[in-house]
Amino acid sequence: MSALAVLALWLVVSGMGAPAALRSVRAEGAHHTARVWVASPVVRWLDNQAPADLPVYADAPFLVHVQTGQPALDLAGALDRPDAFAEAFRRRPGVVVLTGPTAGDREPFPDVGLVVVVDAAEGRVLVPAPLPDVER
Repeated sequence: MSALAVLALWLVVSGMGAPAALRSVRAEGAHHTARVWVASPVVRWLDNQAPADLPVYADAPFLVHVQTGQPALDLAGALDRPDAFAEAFRRRPGVVVLTGPTAGDREPFPDVGLVVVVDAAEGRVLVPAPLPDVER
């Protein structure tokens, strides 16, 4: 079989699943626009209860922006250097949004004094303590 025939066969076979994939994306969304995020307690809290005067720090800032329309600061480097983040956070405290693998059970910034206000399958939202006007 020639290389051109193999390429043509590969294109046909790999394209066979495309219609089903497109139907799934139309029905459920994909990645940051998936229905799981639209209905997420994390997003609902950010939309309805996040203090407007506090910045949002997130391990997925684009997700926060897509779902809420609000900008978020990227936590990428902070997770590797929690001591430097703690120092910066003390100067400018905010809401911390952790999703995916970084949303695990451990406290990523123990020296900051954060309180968990949302703990859901999609992620966690943490705020500086005390923040008395925040409902859980």
